[in-house]
Amino acid sequence: SSALRPRREAWTLMRQNRLFTGIYVVGTGLSIALVMTLFIIFYVKFGPVYPEYNRDRTLVVKPVKRYPKGKPENWNIYGGVAYYVVDQMLPGLPHVERVAGSMIDFWENYQVSATDVKPFKAVPRFANGAFWEVFSFRFTDGRPFTQEDVEARARVAVIGESLARRLFATTEGVTGRHFSFNGRDYRVCGVVQDVSNATPNTAGDLWVPLFNAQYISKELDRHGLLGNVYAYLLVDDAENLEAVRGEVQAWPRRVTELRGDALRKRLRNGASP
Repeated sequence: SSALRPRREAWTLMRQNRLFTGIYVVGTGLSIALVMTLFIIFYVKFGPVYPEYNRDRTLVVKPVKRYPKGKPENWNIYGGVAYYVVDQMLPGLPHVERVAGSMIDFWENYQVSATDVKPFKAVPRFANGAFWEVFSFRFTDGRPFTQEDVEARARVAVIGESLARRLFATTEGVTGRHFSFNGRDYRVCGVVQDVSNATPNTAGDLWVPLFNAQYISKELDRHGLLGNVYAYLLVDDAENLEAVRGEVQAWPRRVTELRGDALRKRLRNGASP
């Protein structure tokens, strides 16, 4: 009975002070719920979740600024970097295993349709071949497109399960079937489990070869290193992230120096600037 006495006293106090007891219980419950919510948010944002399981050794290169010489206030910025950076500059850095490039176009009203299915809006993500090696998608059917498909501007696409159901009323045996994407005929090369918008670097309704997007060029144009592509660097070990980060921050200066050397060489050979 002595062991039960503290419990009886506690229940007696709770019945006598119901208002304060309710406040304490609700306050404790809200505090626990808030902590759990914050934990879930931070885990989804920074933890290894589908399909971004390699976050602990992935660096992202997003928009860069360009400052004109002598007029630093007149800087330019685009939505990302030029594909030349993804294709030619970043892959040669030490400790970098793969360099993925992708972009998502929010300005264009992309639509998809299929036989007996009216057109409806879908969000495509344009990506290169290495995108499927940096990020770990779960394929339920088919396979990803390759870099050769990207170079050839092949009209193929990987689609999510939800889009497959809307287009073909099934997720099985979809590989090889055709659908219309923005008025053009495309073939499904693979189906993946849906990706949540909580992972914005990989989310989309369908994934299309990068060169099928507008304004994407393999060579540098008048905008230089500015472009619309995000670069994702898969580093061999998390311990080398800072070393790679330093290399990435240094490459714009090296590009400027290389361009200056090339211009001086042309001038020595008698060519016009």
